[in-house]
Amino acid sequence: MTFDDFESHEDPYVRWDAAYVLGAMSPSDRREYEAHLAHCARCSQAVSELAGMPGLLALITPEEAFGTLSGTDASEDEEPPAPRVLTQLVGTVQRRRRYRRAATALAAAAAVVAVAVPVGVLVTQDRTPSAPVTAMPVPNPANTTEAVFTPVVPTTITASASIASTSWGTVIFVECSYEDTWPGDGRYGADTEGYALTVTDRSGVVTTLATWTGEAGRTVRPTATTSLPVDAIASIDVRSDDDHQVLLTTAL
Repeated sequence: MTFDDFESHEDPYVRWDAAYVLGAMSPSDRREYEAHLAHCARCSQAVSELAGMPGLLALITPEEAFGTLSGTDASEDEEPPAPRVLTQLVGTVQRRRRYRRAATALAAAAAVVAVAVPVGVLVTQDRTPSAPVTAMPVPNPANTTEAVFTPVVPTTITASASIASTSWGTVIFVECSYEDTWPGDGRYGADTEGYALTVTDRSGVVTTLATWTGEAGRTVRPTATTSLPVDAIASIDVRSDDDHQVLLTTAL
């Protein structure tokens, strides 16, 4: 038995992290995996390490993606192109992530404005919520709008967003902080629950862009993309994933 066989036998969810972060799961598998993440620190850490991938992949052109391949021909013994592309893209993303983290640290030390790559998507979490919550820096600040969410119902959650316009649509970077009020007191966000990031377009159509599990005393940073241009979005909402109640909203 190989190490991979042992690892898979020990935890059947050990290889679900990438599919979850990239949105490649069916709704039933996503719900099953999110329930598992609520009590599995190892899988939560694995997801956290991949959390910035959707936003980073949005920065890589198709030419760069296919350029990671050393050649176009493959023998029968070689790894198929699709897995090789994904494996090498992960390396490209990780290198860019390290570079931008270093650049951000240097910029902060020098007290100058720098462009940073956002950290976050589905379940990247900090134990202690930021106070006050501030929007995350995003690429190309000239095309970025900062927003603070307004509560719609009593909740322990505070949230802000950076909304970046691109040539193909919109990237939304959100930071949600949950007050440390355990055990729950009946308000949304006081207990471990599922949440969703949705957008409502100008015609009233609601689309879910991201989901995650929140927990009292933590900060979660979802990242989402949509083909809708910014001016076609009427509002961005944080909802309960269970009853779809709008908890916080920001109008554009």
